[in-house]
Amino acid sequence: MIEKYDLIIPPGVSQSTIVDVVKKFDVDVAEREVQVNYAIGTEDKVVRNILVFRGDHETLKEVESFIERELADKIEKSFHFERSL
Repeated sequence: MIEKYDLIIPPGVSQSTIVDVVKKFDVDVAEREVQVNYAIGTEDKVVRNILVFRGDHETLKEVESFIERELADKIEKSFHFERSL
């Protein structure tokens, strides 16, 4: 049996990118509970459900690279400046 890992889907990843990843790679989208600390030094521990890609280690490394490229392309396009007349 292949061991499965989770890759947290970072904030800012669009729904279309998530769909592209699922179509292109052999991964599933799943929910995972994580404990979040909001302030340093406080005891407030909150549990949140987050989205993750679930798959084997090698595939998730490819997914991570794919997401990094997609986000970099989107950032580059949003900050594309053209000379005004």
